[in-house]
Amino acid sequence: MDFLVRVDLGTTTAADAVDRAVRTVETIIDVAIHNAGGIRPYLVQHGLLCSGRPGSQSFMLPGRETGFPDDHYGAGITAKAIEEHGPRIASALAREDLPRFLAAAIEVQTTADHPFSRDMAMREPSAADIRSVIPLTDRVVQHVAAYAALAPGEVFGLLGARWPHARWLADVRRAVGMCLLGGGNRSGLVNELSREWFANSPSRPWILFVADRSADLLSLCRVEHERAWIARVFSSVSDHAGYRTLVERYAAQGIVLEGRRSRVRNALAHGNPAGFAIVGSVREYVEFLSGGALNIALESYVEGEAPAVALARRTGEFTALQDGQDAAAYWKARSAARTAAGTSSA
Repeated sequence: MDFLVRVDLGTTTAADAVDRAVRTVETIIDVAIHNAGGIRPYLVQHGLLCSGRPGSQSFMLPGRETGFPDDHYGAGITAKAIEEHGPRIASALAREDLPRFLAAAIEVQTTADHPFSRDMAMREPSAADIRSVIPLTDRVVQHVAAYAALAPGEVFGLLGARWPHARWLADVRRAVGMCLLGGGNRSGLVNELSREWFANSPSRPWILFVADRSADLLSLCRVEHERAWIARVFSSVSDHAGYRTLVERYAAQGIVLEGRRSRVRNALAHGNPAGFAIVGSVREYVEFLSGGALNIALESYVEGEAPAVALARRTGEFTALQDGQDAAAYWKARSAARTAAGTSSA
């Protein structure tokens, strides 16, 4: 038994009770796996209690549904994800039923994620799987737009405005990973940096780690043709001018990708041919749009906030960097404020 779940449906009837309970559990599992990965547990047995009296029961046999036999590591990922995300979602579901459009968005996103999930790890995604990502992710954003009572084009615009900064953050992380993987014979330095980078409870924000240890990280880079790009990305953490140059490039790229996404989506929706290379070139962008839309919508649902307000909000980091502050200075100020607050409360 991987999970034993009890769902209290309150004062209700036995009709459709099992299906309602299953939908509740599936929502939590779908969101947890979308956020963290892992393998999907499947319902094997269920029983119904009405006012403490046993009702219907089922006895089924579990099938081998995962890509790896006895995937204990994947099951551990799922368990941690449920532990992290489950309680808040369960509390929100107890407060009110999942809105119809948000439920539809989760269902479509789960369909889009499945060919690339750990459950399908032994099967290489086909060209059809990759092509299907474009219309499916488009549908996720449209469902979120309906949930937020906004026009789809407006939601695409709000999400696209987040792309340059999100792409910059992803590139900084990618640059760190490239350096740590190319450590050569300097195992001591690699271990030291890796311990802090992958720590569950880091002593400082990760962006400050990059700012303070950028020279050590760059010294590990053995890919000569990438060294200049990595150095430029690292310097943008402490240099707002460098950050601005990169973000402007990402913004121009986002305009091109949005136009390409729209054309590819229309072609696939109407059965017209679309080059596979073009489809692949927008996959990262469309996954960002659908994942960002769904995460924001879920957060607004859990917090009881209007989704339109959540979609329009920007993080403090984003606002500070747009106003001319560099990322390292912003996070140093935040860390100092937290330390001062902790000292005063103690």
